[in-house]
This record gives sequence, C-alpha cells and structure tokens, in this order.
Amino acid sequence: MRFVLAIALFSVLAEPAYAEEPTQPNSGTQLIELCNRDRARCEQIIGIVIKTGVDAGVLPACTSSVNLPDLTEKILNWWKLYPEQAENPVVRSVAYALRALKPC
Repeated sequence: MRFVLAIALFSVLAEPAYAEEPTQPNSGTQLIELCNRDRARCEQIIGIVIKTGVDAGVLPACTSSVNLPDLTEKILNWWKLYPEQAENPVVRSVAYALRALKPC
C-alpha cells in the first residue's frame, strides 16, 4: 500500500524540476518550504498523494472531490500545530494530516 503511493509520487516527482527549484521535496518539512515558494506545485503534489491514496483504496473516494487549495491550507496549518509529523516523508506527512483533518 505505501509502496504504491510512493511509486506514484516518485514518478511525478521525477518530472524535470523548475529552474528555481533544484530538488523535489522528500519530507513534509520540505513540502512546506515549497508551498511558501510555489503554492501551485505544492497543491499538485498534495493532489497526487490524495489521488493515489483514493485509487489505492486507502482514502475515501470523497477525498478526491475536496477543494484542494482549502485542504492544502488546512494541512499546512495542521503541520504548524504538529511539526514533528511534517518531518516524515511527504506521503506519510500528508497521510497523517488527512487522517487528523478528516476532510470528508
């Protein structure tokens, strides 16, 4: 299950990096930094994690129809309250936030 999420995320993260961004986020903490610089790319990564989780059956189908900008903001705010959870790999960090937030 984690393997499927990781493969899907890494396949997208293997896309050419933006010129101003030499590396892709490996942790939630790095994703927070990306969100501060490039919210659209940040939302794209969170969306990929969500879609992969829904497709794998580990997230409820309703999660794929949430408002991604609003959910991204909620995830970022949750990580401010629980920064230790953002220190995990990206998929796990997003999963912890989604479990706690129960977006649908």
